[in-house]
Amino acid sequence: MNIETKNSESQSLSPLKTLTCIYCKEKINDGSSKCQHCGNYQNKLKNWLSDIAFITSFVMILIAVAQTIINYRQMKESEKERVSENRGTQY
Repeated sequence: MNIETKNSESQSLSPLKTLTCIYCKEKINDGSSKCQHCGNYQNKLKNWLSDIAFITSFVMILIAVAQTIINYRQMKESEKERVSENRGTQY
């Protein structure tokens, strides 16, 4: 074994630099962009954008459900009006 191999082995065995997660305070690797414990990005902007995307998706789903309910009620109302008009013309 030569000197270069020993040096590379000792460097690979050295402990990794760690940081503390800004959310859950657990130790994470220095280069990590996302905590492996809590799943939060270490960049607050990425977390904020992720939260905004989730909220936007949720609001869009609520709007779609509300539109479906409104359309269903309008359809039932117009159907009742049609039926009552047909009954009035039959007599």
